[in-house]
Amino acid sequence: MECEHAACDAPCSGASINGYDACQTAADGNASLCKPEHDAVYGTGVACASVTSACFGGTDFQSAFTAVAQVMCE
Repeated sequence: MECEHAACDAPCSGASINGYDACQTAADGNASLCKPEHDAVYGTGVACASVTSACFGGTDFQSAFTAVAQVMCE
C-alpha cells in the first residue's frame, strides 16, 4: 500500500476514485514501481496468498473499504 501511495497520491490528486484505482493497478503491474512488493504479498506460493481477510478483499477501493468497515464496526 505504501508503494501504491507513493506512486499515485501526487499524480492522482483530484482524480476520481476510478482514476486512482487504475493508477494503483498500473503501479502493481509495473516492475519498476510496485510489482516486486505486490508479488511478494499476493503472488502464488507466498505466505499471504492463502490468507483470507477483509483486509485483503475487494476488487477496488470502495469494496475493500466496505469490507474492512464491516469488520471494524462489529
